[in-house]
Amino acid sequence: MRKQLKKVVLALFVVGFVGTFSLSANAAGPRDGEIVDGSLLTSEGSSEVRKDNLRRSGLISYSITSITNRYNNGAIYLYGFNNTGSEVERLRVYLDLEKLVGNEWVPVFSEYGTKYDSNFFNYGLYVTISPGHYYRLSTITTAKQEAYTDAMEISTDGIFIG
Repeated sequence: MRKQLKKVVLALFVVGFVGTFSLSANAAGPRDGEIVDGSLLTSEGSSEVRKDNLRRSGLISYSITSITNRYNNGAIYLYGFNNTGSEVERLRVYLDLEKLVGNEWVPVFSEYGTKYDSNFFNYGLYVTISPGHYYRLSTITTAKQEAYTDAMEISTDGIFIG
């Protein structure tokens, strides 16, 4: 019993210690405030976008995508979410990380995940990047039921990783 209590106290201490030192301000990016290909350039630590399906038809209800530079250690978290109104055969989330080079978003990393026989799908992963650039995440979510496939594309703002 005493060993378990010590382990719990130690775990809480470690979580608090790491959390305290991971909070740091982001450096201002050189192009903050500009808009490039629909994405606002910012020095915020993360960007999240939700897009609702405004059509009366289609399988996808809404999608979410986000990019997060939580720990300022060169690893960023990429996330995509796909939601349908009812169960479908297949859901996919395509994550496309892009880096700003001049005035163009250049592909850096691509990955996708698949889930079968469901009405929602969360997909996320960490990626190591080189600092000193703006990055954004473009996500395509798809839902397939029989011969019909619905797709939705969204992009985050560009966050500066200093």
